[in-house]
Amino acid sequence: MNNNQYGFTPQKSAIEAAIVAMEYLEETLREGKIAIIVTLEVKEAFDSAWWPNIIVTQQKFKCPKNVYNLARNYLSERTAVISTTYKLTRK
Repeated sequence: MNNNQYGFTPQKSAIEAAIVAMEYLEETLREGKIAIIVTLEVKEAFDSAWWPNIIVTQQKFKCPKNVYNLARNYLSERTAVISTTYKLTRK
């Protein structure tokens, strides 16, 4: 496991991740170096994933039980709705 991972990691929170990032930036800037932060937010990432495969893959790779249960609970009893609009025209 990567020590820099905070999501889906026991005893690590988003707040801790922010504090570590802030401390790193402060130290880097104090040393007169350049610091860059790149973030990525995947909005509604699970909405386009095949949910059964997420669970199967977690089992296959012996995912920690707390992460497995979190994903299983998150994905259970959810529905996906696809809405489309068709415009019919006559020739």
